[in-house]
Amino acid sequence: MTDTTKDTIYIDIDDEITSIIDKVRASKHKIVALVLPKRAATLQSIVNMKLLKRTGAETDKRIVLITSEASLLPLAGIVGMYTAKTLQSKPIIPRSPDTSNDADSLDDDEDVDEPEIDNKKSIGELSGYEEEPGGDDEISSSTEVEETIEVDNTISTDKEVEEVSKKAKKNKIKVPDFEGFRLKLFLGIFLIVALVVGWYFAFKVMPKVRVVVKTDTRTVTSSLNFSAQVDIKTLDVDKSLVPAVVKELKKTDTAKIAATGKKNVGEKAVGTITLKNCTKVDGALVIPSGTSVTSSPYVFLTQADVSLPASSFSGGNACLTATKTVSVVAQNSGGQYNLKGARSFVVSGYSSVLGTESDIALGTDKNITVISQQDIDGAKTSLLDKSKDTASAELSKTLTSAGLSSLPETILGADQVITTVPNVGDEAADVTVTSVTSYTMLGVKTDDLKKLVDVDASKQIDITKQPIVDYGLDKAVYRMTSKRSANDQSLSFQTVSTAGAKIDPEALKKEIIGKKKGDVQQIVGNHPGVKDVTVTFSPPWVSTVPNKTARITIIFEQTNSNGK
Repeated sequence: MTDTTKDTIYIDIDDEITSIIDKVRASKHKIVALVLPKRAATLQSIVNMKLLKRTGAETDKRIVLITSEASLLPLAGIVGMYTAKTLQSKPIIPRSPDTSNDADSLDDDEDVDEPEIDNKKSIGELSGYEEEPGGDDEISSSTEVEETIEVDNTISTDKEVEEVSKKAKKNKIKVPDFEGFRLKLFLGIFLIVALVVGWYFAFKVMPKVRVVVKTDTRTVTSSLNFSAQVDIKTLDVDKSLVPAVVKELKKTDTAKIAATGKKNVGEKAVGTITLKNCTKVDGALVIPSGTSVTSSPYVFLTQADVSLPASSFSGGNACLTATKTVSVVAQNSGGQYNLKGARSFVVSGYSSVLGTESDIALGTDKNITVISQQDIDGAKTSLLDKSKDTASAELSKTLTSAGLSSLPETILGADQVITTVPNVGDEAADVTVTSVTSYTMLGVKTDDLKKLVDVDASKQIDITKQPIVDYGLDKAVYRMTSKRSANDQSLSFQTVSTAGAKIDPEALKKEIIGKKKGDVQQIVGNHPGVKDVTVTFSPPWVSTVPNKTARITIIFEQTNSNGK
């Protein structure tokens, strides 16, 4: 007879109970013989044994454990599971010990009814085999040979099973599921670690708070005049007198520029000029050597003293005085001083002495590049401008580092000393100009300027309710009105300040640490100029401000309330 109802499944020593159950469920036969290996740890647990029995009931399958393990038989007897020593043996339910106090038992919420097996028949007979009269070795050709599995058989009789059961009852034997225990232990440790890490992230890393502060602000324009004086020590608000500090800086600057001057070093023209005394003064005249005589634009110098006889005139007032000739040399070199033809000359200091040309020649041209005064003057102006700019920046930095507000408009430069190499008139392609100048600048206390602004702003708004939070001094426009001296100067300035809530974000963060939403709103709302406070925690389960300021975000939103 063909086997259509039995399935033999070989269990590996490493198979878990879930794997065994899956194999049972996957079987398409009514009788399932589970051939167990020695020391099958998975079924050492009564819980696993009951799960296996329940699976048989749920799937309407008859499960038989093929084993002779002494430690498994009592457990099979407890749950009512059939066992057989071999596939050819008859299945039996081993005698069960008293398990009323067994800690490994499942909740007795319901009994599991498994289909009964005729224990008078072997597993082969139960599955549909019919043994032939000739014995196990003689079977009809239409039948398959029933497989026989011999296992380590240490218990061969019901008496031995009974003795093992009694021994288990006496010693209250508990067979631990070591694989299950290890799995549960690892799962427990993992869950504990996961809970700790999750708690840390949830309550230490993730919590954040965002505080949006809406403030009521308005701008105030102030135009003020004040005198900065070094000699006074305290601020006089009524008279707008501000104590000042003067800083001095000696600045040295050097520039090298190209020479642009031109000089003719050729030969000077020489010749003679005829002079005649036509003055109304009685007596002779003496024209000293070196006297300039000019025929515009040419100037010559006499080379010797000239004695002119007393003047005489005709009846018609014509000058009849005798003439004298004197040698002259051109004042400058150049061929342009070579004069030909009759020319009139004016004698310097003697307007009534007439001069006429005799002959002037021999002047030549030879032009060279020299240092001109114009070159020096241009370099001086350039260096002064450059020096003033750099001095202003350095003095401002010095005053600022001293905690003062610098007043660049008060800078003064004095005692500029210019040196040149080479000198004016020297032949050269370029000249090095060095300028040494002393500069002074005034600085005042920033708080003194703020007090002046406060007085002016208080005429426009109530600064007790809307304090000035930004005086705008860094963008203020200053103008010089009077420079009485380096230590006493008057200025005017205009600034646009902002009035609103004056709150230090970092100080506020420290103040609200650990506070709840309502407390935060109250603390922030008590600051002057605050209109509204919105507090948002994240994630949703967070209800207090984190202890680290890095996780606190404060945003200020200004609403302008200027009314004109």
